[in-house]
Amino acid sequence: MEFLASLYVEAAFISGIGLTLEAGLTSQRRATSDVLKEVVARSPRTYMLVDHSKFGRTRLLHIAWSWHAAGVIVDSGAGTGANGGLCRTQGLDLGRGAGAVRA
Repeated sequence: MEFLASLYVEAAFISGIGLTLEAGLTSQRRATSDVLKEVVARSPRTYMLVDHSKFGRTRLLHIAWSWHAAGVIVDSGAGTGANGGLCRTQGLDLGRGAGAVRA
């Protein structure tokens, strides 16, 4: 992780295995979780890349809270029901595909 200490990260684009209001973005791999936490800490803006199958799933290791994200980039299967509700209740921009997130 030492190499991350010397980096300036203008924007972080991160993903995980699950995203819920209660647990945030989560992973099941310690190395991945640790690196992504450090990247988020060094970035003024974080965007979460989450396909619709990851909404409502929780894994063991926390990466970041959804309300800390500048936006969530999703696939076309997201945006309805609980998926879209999770983002809207946190005031997150729910973008679809490349270039869809409005910062």
